[in-house]
Amino acid sequence: QVMAMVDHAQACLPEEACGLVGGRKNKAEQIVNVENELHSAVRFQMGPILVLKALEQFDREGLERREAVSVPPPNPFPQISPYGRQHLPPAWVTA
Repeated sequence: QVMAMVDHAQACLPEEACGLVGGRKNKAEQIVNVENELHSAVRFQMGPILVLKALEQFDREGLERREAVSVPPPNPFPQISPYGRQHLPPAWVTA
């Protein structure tokens, strides 16, 4: 999954790439790439429709953990957003 996010980040250059991570028991099992609506190299924003679709996909697959992830250029590897769960509406976040 990490390499898929790296590929997504490279395809988004020079913009910051972003997405959501779903999994169980602190283990990432799926990364969903989401378009950066700001098309910025230093900030990201995921649209609510795309976020909701990703979270619904996680629910269908029984995935519990959800985090926002971003890849600011020129960093080649994903990182949990410094905004963490604050970036997602509280009703869409589970521990």
